[in-house]
Amino acid sequence: MNPYQKEISERFYFSYQQGESDYLKQQGFFYITKGIHPRNKLIFCMYDRSEELIKATQDFRKARVGN
Repeated sequence: MNPYQKEISERFYFSYQQGESDYLKQQGFFYITKGIHPRNKLIFCMYDRSEELIKATQDFRKARVGN
């Protein structure tokens, strides 16, 4: 990972799962932008990274594993 990529990953959170993005919206988080990855053509939503957002993504993953 080059320094630019590291800086981007520390500043933003990228979600490639529609279910996760739906969950984040229900929790009051809104994405900054939506895009298509240039290499793999997957759709993603980009969020401003925060402790609250990361906790919500962890809660989402725990709930998915529990189902």
